[in-house]
Amino acid sequence: MPVEIDWWTAEDFKANGLERLTPDPSFLMGGETEFRVVKIVGAEVYPCGGTHVGSTKLCGKTTVRKIGRSKGTSRVSYVVER
Repeated sequence: MPVEIDWWTAEDFKANGLERLTPDPSFLMGGETEFRVVKIVGAEVYPCGGTHVGSTKLCGKTTVRKIGRSKGTSRVSYVVER
């Protein structure tokens, strides 16, 4: 699946029905109004400031081992095969 990078305002999240994903405005640098989002075409949009591949084809098979949540923090354990 192709991966695209875009920049959205809080209003863009709301207009796309993804208001629940709007990041906390305190994450923005002074004067900025847009958040970096990663779109996995055909899947979902994710707010993220990290580095990403251009296509999910570049990733190995990923198996989720465990998902846990405690005190508002989620932890995901996974294995990526070559």
